[in-house]
Amino acid sequence: MTDLKLPDELEALWDEAARNPGTEVDVGDTVVCDFCCEDMTTRPDPGGVILQSKAICPACTKKYEHDIELDMADAVRYGRRAERAQPGEAFADFVRRIRGPQGGRISVHTPESVNAKRETP
Repeated sequence: MTDLKLPDELEALWDEAARNPGTEVDVGDTVVCDFCCEDMTTRPDPGGVILQSKAICPACTKKYEHDIELDMADAVRYGRRAERAQPGEAFADFVRRIRGPQGGRISVHTPESVNAKRETP
């Protein structure tokens, strides 16, 4: 099995999110594949998909094409996010377009942080 490692900057942001459950941490323009952890922030590679909350780079989309097709069909059936990059659209630009103007945010949730959020009016 390959040892997957996030870029150091993103690893530090995940650590910050873990120390502050339920709090959103801004990752800025950073775009990393949620399957292989490849930093795609400045790469022009076109393609890829977003399946629920996972951004899947073009290489992983091709590598796991059959499974992703099945998962995308299920996502559509159950009303979950399933989107493909537009033809010729760079993966990083696609992810940033879907994120919208608020940019990339990550968060870690614990049962306590979820319950606290529910109790907040």
